[in-house]
Amino acid sequence: MHDQVYEYMTRDDALWHVTKPTHKRGNTTASTLDLVLTNEEDMIDEVKTLAPIGKSHLSVLSFTFKGYTYTQETSKTIPNLKRGNYDILRTVYIVSNTEFSSRGDQRIQSNWEFFGETLNHAIDQPISKVMIDPSKAKPAEWIDRSILTKVWQKDRQYKYMGTRSEEDYKSYRRI
Repeated sequence: MHDQVYEYMTRDDALWHVTKPTHKRGNTTASTLDLVLTNEEDMIDEVKTLAPIGKSHLSVLSFTFKGYTYTQETSKTIPNLKRGNYDILRTVYIVSNTEFSSRGDQRIQSNWEFFGETLNHAIDQPISKVMIDPSKAKPAEWIDRSILTKVWQKDRQYKYMGTRSEEDYKSYRRI
């Protein structure tokens, strides 16, 4: 463990943010024992050495840490492939295939770009879009439609907790 700390401290990209002594006892020479090390200069701001607390001989360090946050997309739009009009897509494919065949260009890159643009344009027309929320948990792979249906039915029948009626409780137990 000590070797790893020493190795990190002696690296070229390790930045030492504490520059003033943090330890002094009696008439001894003050020394810097407390370390704040980072690999980026802008991570730490305003390092202050404050007076010791109580009878301690160690100074208190105060600094502002500027970390990074990961922001995840809240929702995105994707093609709803289950509800596409594939007859229109087939027609677009036939038309684009004849256009592709009539092109005299034999370069792979330009043919690939033509194919990609044609495909994206073809998908945008007959296939509707759906908004998804990546923050919502997806059910486990073993949960199929029948299990989800039972769970939804159970949730709907859970109203007996509010009414406390015997009939609602029996219908809840039946599911």
